[in-house]
Amino acid sequence: MMADGLPPAPHILGFRLTATHDGESALLVEIGFQDGGASWVQIDNDDVVTVMRSAGVRRFDELIGRSWTILRIRNREQANA
Repeated sequence: MMADGLPPAPHILGFRLTATHDGESALLVEIGFQDGGASWVQIDNDDVVTVMRSAGVRRFDELIGRSWTILRIRNREQANA
């Protein structure tokens, strides 16, 4: 945490489940920035398990407050190949 009590930006603010245009499930993750801005990132169903394992969590709410970089699984998979 930084001195002002906010985690370093960008960080995960929240999440919700949604359906993709193909009818698949996906996890929408809200990314917050210290300037007050926010963006949503969609994690496809096939990648959710990889994100959760990479973050070392079992519940989506355990992602809240963590750095957005735990969502960057593609770079990790390629580095480990």
